[in-house]
Amino acid sequence: MDGAGSSEEPAGAETSAVADDGAMATIPAVRVWGPVLPAQAHGVGALAAATSVLLKPLDEHIPTNVFCGLRQLVPDAVLPRATDDAQTLLARLSDNTFLHPSWVLAKGHGRGGRYIELNTTMYKQPRRVLWATPLVSEHIDQDGDRVIGCLCYPHYYKKSPLLQFCEAMPPAIDDLITFALGLAQPFLTPESRAARPNSCELCLYFTAFQSKMGRHRDNFVARDLCTYLETRDPSVLRVQRNTQLANSNVLIFTMGNAPMVLQLTFPPSRCEAGDRTTYVMEPLFSVPCGNGTLFVFSPVDDLFFCHEAFFAPKTLETFGAAGYRMAFVMRWLCPDTAPTHMFYAKGRQKGEMKPTEQLVRAEALRVKANARLRRMKRGLAK
Repeated sequence: MDGAGSSEEPAGAETSAVADDGAMATIPAVRVWGPVLPAQAHGVGALAAATSVLLKPLDEHIPTNVFCGLRQLVPDAVLPRATDDAQTLLARLSDNTFLHPSWVLAKGHGRGGRYIELNTTMYKQPRRVLWATPLVSEHIDQDGDRVIGCLCYPHYYKKSPLLQFCEAMPPAIDDLITFALGLAQPFLTPESRAARPNSCELCLYFTAFQSKMGRHRDNFVARDLCTYLETRDPSVLRVQRNTQLANSNVLIFTMGNAPMVLQLTFPPSRCEAGDRTTYVMEPLFSVPCGNGTLFVFSPVDDLFFCHEAFFAPKTLETFGAAGYRMAFVMRWLCPDTAPTHMFYAKGRQKGEMKPTEQLVRAEALRVKANARLRRMKRGLAK
């Protein structure tokens, strides 16, 4: 790939693939995109350079067990077929047990407190499955249920904090993590080199639904960038604030027939850093996530940029209803701040959170308070 911010040299053989402390990649790769150097970034108006990279392993170094294991893990029923249209694909997704249920705001706004199960819709959000390294091994609890304890990466837009799903990390994901670390080693922060990722989320995108990921940050909010620009205090990167380990990377491995753009966006000026709706999209910061690529996302870039993902119009036109992308998102979760829950390990409820009585009571109070607030807004209660 030509152009600013790109390179086609083998990452394992170039100086940029050697960390300051001498760490080197154990799997040779081509650097497809990144880093974007300061002069390039400032030339298009960005506040900072981008240190993330997109890697692709050299063909002779691609371990077949990783690709075969992942394909066997994801059932054919949740992938589009050449004969599919949006309706036939939806019918299979609605009737599967592999994807985790996700209750999201109906029609995107949820007026009146209405939610709908994502897998029964053609909404553009990705379909998901979450795995984690168990903190509490599988056992039979006092109720006679077989359960397992895992750190959870929650999505707060869901209908209820009790509707969380997570399963124990299968061997195919363990193999993927080993492979990804071998590629990414020179680009990882010290925090990420100190341990393996303990969470992996599959995000499934479909051209049939024009799937996309909205503009967001993973571990920061706009206020954090504003604070840094005011104070220039680098400790903002190392403050433990959310479920993700402070100053850790995110690794995103892509499989699928339809490439997707991961777009970094930046504020048009320092005074507009707090309003992400004004953020600028520049081709220089468009990351082409194709089959077999690994995006090594830097925590610094999560501070200075928002990111989003979408299929380019040409990709939608080319693939019709038959295109898809599987994004395996590997994270380092912090045991001190990420919630730990028990999840059913077997049977019909496998992967479903088993809440404690305390959580159930707290949720009942929350639901009651929200219902009363809605009535007050409609003038039906004081």
